[in-house]
Amino acid sequence: MGSIIELKNKIDIVDYIKKDGIVLKHSGANIYKGLCPFHHEKTPSFTVYQDSGSFYCFGCKTHGDIIDYVANRNSLTRMQAIQYLASENNFELDIKNNKEDFKKQRRLTELLTRVDEYFKYNFKCLEDNHPAKQQILKRGLPVTDVYGYCPSSDEFNNYFQKQGYTLEELREIGVNTDNDFCRFSNRLVFTICNIFGQAIGFTGRQLDNNPKAGKYINSANSAIFDKSRVLYGIERARYKAKDTKTIILVEGQFDVEAMHNAGYTNTVAVSGSAFSKEQEKLILNVIGNDGKIILMLDGDNAGKKAMNHIFQKFPELHNMLYIAILPNSQDPCELLQNKGKLPKPVEITKFYYQSIKKTFLKDDTPECKTEYVQKIQELFTDYIEDKVLKYNYLKKVAKDVGVEYGDLKINQKKQYTRKTDENMKPSIKSALLALKLYLDTQSTNEIKINPKDFNDVAIIKFIKELYDNGMIEVDGLDKKRTNILDRDVLSEQSQKVLDKINEQEYDITTNKIFIQSYYKSLIEQSKAESIKEKYYGSK
Repeated sequence: MGSIIELKNKIDIVDYIKKDGIVLKHSGANIYKGLCPFHHEKTPSFTVYQDSGSFYCFGCKTHGDIIDYVANRNSLTRMQAIQYLASENNFELDIKNNKEDFKKQRRLTELLTRVDEYFKYNFKCLEDNHPAKQQILKRGLPVTDVYGYCPSSDEFNNYFQKQGYTLEELREIGVNTDNDFCRFSNRLVFTICNIFGQAIGFTGRQLDNNPKAGKYINSANSAIFDKSRVLYGIERARYKAKDTKTIILVEGQFDVEAMHNAGYTNTVAVSGSAFSKEQEKLILNVIGNDGKIILMLDGDNAGKKAMNHIFQKFPELHNMLYIAILPNSQDPCELLQNKGKLPKPVEITKFYYQSIKKTFLKDDTPECKTEYVQKIQELFTDYIEDKVLKYNYLKKVAKDVGVEYGDLKINQKKQYTRKTDENMKPSIKSALLALKLYLDTQSTNEIKINPKDFNDVAIIKFIKELYDNGMIEVDGLDKKRTNILDRDVLSEQSQKVLDKINEQEYDITTNKIFIQSYYKSLIEQSKAESIKEKYYGSK
């Protein structure tokens, strides 16, 4: 039995990430680099610091400790990630001495499992002519154990209150509304699971076609469930998706079930939300940075809008994206029910190029050619970040309109730069960079921090909290340190300071003498800037 710090101390972050399939190369002073698992990149910017048990991606800015890594990698809450790591390492957590309320978390997790079992049991008890089962049978799908049914709200609430749960707890897991009405009352229910198969939320399909109620309703967002972080069917799809390095993305739950029934068991759905960065991370976790994502979205306007959203907002995925356009505005479930064949996927860039060419290059007039070039940039090449891919398509465009590539008039795309904290004082920036250097190399740098070297109150409090919790050595004081940065024990203000520290960048070095010299120069620079700011103001 032990604390979260002891759990993290038990796990070597470098070994764990390597076992997770990420290739890391030694970059000096117990620092390792590799391709980021949280976003698509070609040049390694994902950096792992073995001494501090932390990681930081200089590309997408994702950072944290081993718990944050597991949470981000698998779209889990931090609490779920802690529980998963404890279970994976046969480690019994000392609940009394931990900040998180694990007892409550476990109870709510168990409640979600019980609700899932309750829905599925009620579904099994239904006659074949019940509207819930008819929703499945009329689509030509088999009745399996993935479906559930919720009776009346009163019946649902009475059952769980008799089991010792409260209405407040049913609200907390997102099943009940604020007025204690079960949002899935008299609905066919689909269970949404995390990647490990744990029930975290639900989707309810309307049975009575009430125009005043939504056809599909999801669990309310909660501490456990967030629909933008989940993919319906991921717990079943991940095995084939990982083997084939291909995942098929559809819009609805019935589409997933129809595709799985037809043998396409690497299919998932976005569950009524726009495709998000968290869902991108979840997919990349399964298929890697060199896999294939097939968009098999509905052929209606909503499906085309969803496709445009993914193409425009996720340019880093362009080389992985394929599109399968379904005929006659059908969805995958309808197409398979009608014994139709799934179309062969094409590269999404090829699809956009051909579609724009067909729409705008209708004749050989100068006006038509000009509009075509404008539209190809406005709707297509402006969103391509891969320079080789963009160049190749622009060469095609030049040939299409009968000019040389060099004569093609292309408007320059607006350049967007990452926002920086322009109001940060130079003295603070130097101090944060010094702390970044120290924390990244503290097991080998032989540096002891002196709080008197820092002038900012928040930074001084941050240093004190680190020392009080045994995470660093302070000059003139003797206290055993762990070298493990535990974000959980820090105050909210100190967590913000830590975030600012993690945002700092410097050229990695392994030479201890240079590290000590660089740290000292940053401290002196911070002091000098502080005096300058005091008497002359900061600019």
